[in-house]
Amino acid sequence: MGRLIETAATLLWKWAHIIFLVTLLLFIGVSFGLARAQTETDIEKLWMWRQGRLVEELDDFKDTWGGLGHAIMLIFSAKDGTDANIMDTATLRKIESLQAAINNVTNDPTGMKATHTHSASLTVEHGGVKYGLRELCLEPEATVFPFRVPCSSLSVMYCFKEGQHIDLPEEAMATVKAAGDGWDKRHRYSLQAAEEAEDGGTEILGKALSGTCYLWTGSVKQPQTLMVGGETRTEKGHFSAVSSLALVYSLTSPTSLVAKMKYVKQKAEDNGIADFKNYPDITTEEANDILLNWAAAVADFFSDFNDKDDRLKVDWINAVAIQDVIDKAGGSNRLFLLYSIVLMMLYIVLSLSRCNLVMSHILLGFGSIICVIIAVISAMGFASLVGIPFNLVTLQILPFLAFGLGIDDSFVVIYAFDFSATHLSIRTRLVDTFYKVIPSISLTSASNFVAFLLSLIIPIPVIRWFALDAAIAVVFNYIAVLLLFTPLILLDAKRIDSSRYDVVPCLKRQKDTAESSKETEKPPPTPTEEHTIQPLRPPHPTIVKLLSSWIFRIVVLVVFSALLAVAAWGCTKVKVGLEWDDFTTEGTVAHDFLVAREEFGLDEESAWLCVRETDFSVPQNQKDLTKLLDDMLALSTVQDDSPIGGWWDAFKGWCAEESIRDIECWDFYDDTIPQDQFYPCLNWWMEHNLGQAFKDNFIVETDSESGEITKIAATRYLVLVSPILLTDQVMDMMEETRNLIDNSPLDSYLIGFTFLYFEQYFHIIKMSFILIAVAVVAIAIVGLIFLRNIVVTIAQLLVLISMCIFTVCIMPVLDIPLNSVALVNIIFGIGLFVEYTAHLCRSFMFGKELGSATEQAAFAITDVFLPVVHGAFTSFFAVLVIAFSDTRFFVMYFFGMYSLMIFVGLLHGLVLLPVLLSFTPKWCLGSRNKKKSDQQATPPSDEPRVVTPSNDNGFQQTNPQDKERGSEEGMTPVLPVDPGYPAANSP
Repeated sequence: MGRLIETAATLLWKWAHIIFLVTLLLFIGVSFGLARAQTETDIEKLWMWRQGRLVEELDDFKDTWGGLGHAIMLIFSAKDGTDANIMDTATLRKIESLQAAINNVTNDPTGMKATHTHSASLTVEHGGVKYGLRELCLEPEATVFPFRVPCSSLSVMYCFKEGQHIDLPEEAMATVKAAGDGWDKRHRYSLQAAEEAEDGGTEILGKALSGTCYLWTGSVKQPQTLMVGGETRTEKGHFSAVSSLALVYSLTSPTSLVAKMKYVKQKAEDNGIADFKNYPDITTEEANDILLNWAAAVADFFSDFNDKDDRLKVDWINAVAIQDVIDKAGGSNRLFLLYSIVLMMLYIVLSLSRCNLVMSHILLGFGSIICVIIAVISAMGFASLVGIPFNLVTLQILPFLAFGLGIDDSFVVIYAFDFSATHLSIRTRLVDTFYKVIPSISLTSASNFVAFLLSLIIPIPVIRWFALDAAIAVVFNYIAVLLLFTPLILLDAKRIDSSRYDVVPCLKRQKDTAESSKETEKPPPTPTEEHTIQPLRPPHPTIVKLLSSWIFRIVVLVVFSALLAVAAWGCTKVKVGLEWDDFTTEGTVAHDFLVAREEFGLDEESAWLCVRETDFSVPQNQKDLTKLLDDMLALSTVQDDSPIGGWWDAFKGWCAEESIRDIECWDFYDDTIPQDQFYPCLNWWMEHNLGQAFKDNFIVETDSESGEITKIAATRYLVLVSPILLTDQVMDMMEETRNLIDNSPLDSYLIGFTFLYFEQYFHIIKMSFILIAVAVVAIAIVGLIFLRNIVVTIAQLLVLISMCIFTVCIMPVLDIPLNSVALVNIIFGIGLFVEYTAHLCRSFMFGKELGSATEQAAFAITDVFLPVVHGAFTSFFAVLVIAFSDTRFFVMYFFGMYSLMIFVGLLHGLVLLPVLLSFTPKWCLGSRNKKKSDQQATPPSDEPRVVTPSNDNGFQQTNPQDKERGSEEGMTPVLPVDPGYPAANSP
């Protein structure tokens, strides 16, 4: 190993300029990979837990139903306060006009004529065709009538007679009424009557909104809890005041939109009523773009409404609102990244500047930052080339972390080179520096690399992609420090040798100008001078005194043990989860919506209860389905007004009514549909308009000749679950509903957007134990390979375990819950902790000949204190600016946690670890106890060359007379370090 390091250092010294240019060109070339960069913003693709039952259930839902699709929820409230009453006819008329504008109702009932146009401007154009809500909403496919039935939506307007006119034009209304419609029978109240009432319509509006509201068919109930919030009631239970009213539109998924357009074209072709050019074939990607563009049009529409309306304000959530959060967070964090670089530059100026301007290293410090910037950009370019998509976490956090790690290693190299003997040649100093720092830098980089790769165990795409990007950044940082930054150190060393000023190297120090010619004529050092052993820096006396004191060591161990016990107890108080409002930035549409939703108590979420292939003609299966739906509705986390019965309740009700009309579709004794009559009755029901309204709630197989239904392949039922604002609430809901489903004889499952993001919290604690244990053991193995000392490795392992426990236990104090992001931070923290332990352990191994473990530990602290502390401060400054982010998510997980880990790392690395190392037994120190006379002769091949720093230039040149006296007159004994160090006279 030693000869390999010497060869590498020699080659780098000899070909520094070429190696620097080639590496720089390669990095720049890789950076062009950013031209192929892809940014993933789909929350489902980013944050879903990709293991277990959820993956199977979601895949089944996509294959069967085309995916979950999107939704737009609008919350209307008063601008002058959350308690203001908006239950009046003026507000409802305004909502009616807005809803009509969104729905784009035309006088074309089919929507497929060549003359088809939209009546409002809330549309987007793609391929020469305008798309509005009628094209993009979730709606059943009508198999009997050629027109499409109204969209699946929820609105307060469905509580009034005028509500049906919002969804259907007059021509279509006439068709529906001819088929038999119960709208007028179900709706006793109208806005017109309220407007004509003497009390302003308060009583009529209160009764209508608190009563049962039906969808366009007149028979299907819609849930009231999703529409009204902040309500007060009269003694009779009617609303007397309402603070918020809501609309919900369900949009189709991109996959379903493609199928929907194909279906429309096919129906148009079958009926000969369409100009097919109006509906060109589209791909899934084009369908996704259409949906996003329309969502953007909706956002612009309601932003304009909020600016113009004096009384009402609208809060909404859709894909564009979420993208708005990402964009604002990205914009602010790009500015923070610039501030971070400026802070690090200022700190480097302070830490590397000297009163002697020749011996200063400010330019070198700037060079280290530039090298890290190039490494980060190249790493991101390489990630793009291999197809790793970027995401919000990668783009906003990775640069901060990479800067901190890269600057840490740069400080280690700078200080190691500074403390080498300046009277020796630059090549020899570089060999000494490499021999000392390459193992420790390799150890820290390998540990970070392993830690990030282990994060791939977490089955969440955003975490895996971030871990891969971070692992790539570690590799590029390592290469940049060795092949880009080291040549800069050599160039800086030549500047110092020629007495040129830092910052302005074109100028020389005047007093040296006259002597420069004499200096250049000095003969090179003789072989004896070149390879004269340099003494180790003596350990600081105070540190030696402290570590020699049994009282101090025992106190440190007792204090840390007590704190560790408290920390272990604190780990049991850690909560799991990640709240929605942690993601959103104040002032964004999404944040305002979440605030309004919580204020008005609109905390319901829709989910689908899906039943896989079941023969419902069997009476027992019908009973099992009825029991499952009834039991689901009785759960505490399911809303009482959930329309869970759906098509099944409607079909059973129709069968019971038709049986009275002498059609035998119902067995009144068994409350089931007779097995031999099930499919004939189902086909009759589907010919009725009511059956068409539920077409999107079951998948059927039909006879190829008659077209009649012969089998039900799958069914689904809408369920409203609540509350879903907090992680604990969501987990209770998921656990309760799943227990019911698992005990049902039917093959079923419940799925919704909430399930996708909160599934991880059922596994996160177990995953944390496994991942932290594997990471710590893996890093310990890496450390053993580099340190080659089992006792030192065990001490490092114990400190790493203590650091992890401290980090996890303090999280509840900072109100940071455990989740996949926090877990990745902890894994990265383990790699970061190695930065505070590996260099010290390596220096401990360098001090083998000091005579005792106490002196070796003191020497290790003296040797690495400055670079470790400077590295910690640069890491802190790298994330400090994140504390000013408007997004709580970034502040909590990337400023709070990383600042915590830096503090914990320094405390353990500079206090606890040296105390543990001071107990290392003599048999493990590897001392060879050489005689002084042996040390005065030509040095063995493994001697380091380290000197004592001075006040002037950071190092003290060895006095030529001392080289003759050796260690006889107070010089610190010379320390052979490692038999792998190259021979002094090796070529």
